[in-house]
Amino acid sequence: MWTWLKRWTEPLRPGFGPDEEDDVVEYDATKLADAPAVVAAIARAPTTLLGITVDPARAELAVDRDDLPRCLGLSTVDGRAWELFLDDGVSSVVDNRRMTAVTEDLFELALAGQSGVVSTAHLDTEIYWLRLARPETPETVLARSIDAIVSAHRELARRLGIVLPT
Repeated sequence: MWTWLKRWTEPLRPGFGPDEEDDVVEYDATKLADAPAVVAAIARAPTTLLGITVDPARAELAVDRDDLPRCLGLSTVDGRAWELFLDDGVSSVVDNRRMTAVTEDLFELALAGQSGVVSTAHLDTEIYWLRLARPETPETVLARSIDAIVSAHRELARRLGIVLPT
């Protein structure tokens, strides 16, 4: 089917990965961090994303932009339908757990606003679905996700009246 899915697959743990019954491929985002699209997305991010959902002054809640790939997971069957996983640490910068008065899911809205996106859904606290018009590589989807986190972070700060460092 999509040969690039199989070619770039490195199962995260023994026994996980494509087989006859389950064609889901899970990617280790840290192994994709050196891809040009991901490097560019990280470069577009602020150096540090503050933990604005709780207390922007608490340094332990901040996420360094170079750590963003460690905060994300992704899997797909066909390169068009993706499941995205946000680490707990991302909650402090994008509010996917509804810890502020902002009621909209800004991460999902940021994903939905990107070109080539057919649909999105927030399934669970840290799980999102992303459906694309055409198959994309895991590096491209990771870059999309990083861009969406940064966009959601900036919009949340704007709505909360928090001035972010430049």
